[in-house]
Amino acid sequence: MAKEKTYWTRLANANTPEEVDGIIAEGNGGMGGAKRLEMLDEFRGLAVIFMLVFHSVYLLNSFFGLGAGGAYAAMLKIQPAFAGLFILIAGMAARYSRDPVKRAGFILALALGLSLVTIVVLPGMGFTGMNIAFGILHLLSVSMLIFALGQRFFDKIPSLLGAPLMLFLFCFTAMTAQGKFGLFGLWPVNLPAALYETNALFFLGFHKPDFLSWDYFPLLPWFFLYMFGVYLGALTLDKDSKEGKLPDFVYRRRFIVISWIGRHALAVYLLHLPALYALFYLVFDLGGRMFGE
Repeated sequence: MAKEKTYWTRLANANTPEEVDGIIAEGNGGMGGAKRLEMLDEFRGLAVIFMLVFHSVYLLNSFFGLGAGGAYAAMLKIQPAFAGLFILIAGMAARYSRDPVKRAGFILALALGLSLVTIVVLPGMGFTGMNIAFGILHLLSVSMLIFALGQRFFDKIPSLLGAPLMLFLFCFTAMTAQGKFGLFGLWPVNLPAALYETNALFFLGFHKPDFLSWDYFPLLPWFFLYMFGVYLGALTLDKDSKEGKLPDFVYRRRFIVISWIGRHALAVYLLHLPALYALFYLVFDLGGRMFGE
């Protein structure tokens, strides 16, 4: 407790941003003893900003009739790349987590709550087609839990072997939704049709054609991308000291706003859709009635 008070007192008395950064790095910055990878926060912030734009276009097109379907279709093609970046970064950050099981449980509880709201509550309010059965929060929480509970096993695999292995498995299972495994479409292995005649294994990526999840990131292939990040994260840490060993610029903050968004990605994810809908409703619905009619 005394150490915690000293930490916050030093932060309160810091006179420059450099002093603040130094105190945060010294006090773990929430990353388990190593210096915080500010560049990861910035890349995560960029992924979140894309999500905000992507969902804004979706809402404008689907609920406010602004004819943004072309923009939405274009963004839909690149959306997996930004989501993949977010998942990769989450895997890297897992190596810096102080209590991964507790964090996984917290995020899983939020994910299940989100499913309850989107599957039960929203349809009753007239919002349909936004069911989230196994979205990115479900994926991240389950992936965190699998890694945390099996870390002794995963740590037996050298990172220089584990990273390319997980990347290979991600690419090999990337066509699960199309009913096959294969590397970039080469020598595909067709999966049993019976896997796609039930929704019982939807969390793995096997489901019937009528399955609906507006935000959908099943364990196949995305868990392997998360684990690719886990092994990359291990390569950024010194094995003995657990301190970061990357160049200094990786730990330096450059874009304060983007970094802030990256640090608070979970809160932004949970709040952005109702906030965006309320904003667009005020501007395009109420505003249209007041000034356009």
